[in-house]
Amino acid sequence: MAARSFALVAGVLLLVEGVWGFLASTTFGVFDTNPLHAMLALGLGVAGIRMAPHYSSAKSFCFWAGALLLTLGAAARMPGFDTLMFVTLEMNQIEAVFSMGLGIAALGASYMSRSRPVVLRLYSRDMPGYVLRTSPLFSISQSVRPGHASPL
Repeated sequence: MAARSFALVAGVLLLVEGVWGFLASTTFGVFDTNPLHAMLALGLGVAGIRMAPHYSSAKSFCFWAGALLLTLGAAARMPGFDTLMFVTLEMNQIEAVFSMGLGIAALGASYMSRSRPVVLRLYSRDMPGYVLRTSPLFSISQSVRPGHASPL
């Protein structure tokens, strides 16, 4: 659930930043932007909103968007790359820290979302002749199909 919620919230935030970036040169009062930066935020925002309803795609979005944002933020904080990132994406130091924080949070949401266990029931308890057997060695419960030999 963490990945789905995070993908939706981050998607809306990035979508607003992307649309606002096309209308003004500064978003949220502190983030500098240009058309390339706005397109990147718009693309990530649309992807986050589109992938949020599905568990596995939301988890993938959190992982890849988190890795991208963390990399861009870290590159904007490195000496030598900071000028390149400012010229290319107009990413200032405040936005670099914000991108790194959002990237770490996205990676955390991806990590915290565990895979759901697959429950496969081969034989129903309502089936006539159902017998529940347990293994004395491994404590594994198994159902035995009527007319077949027990594995134990």
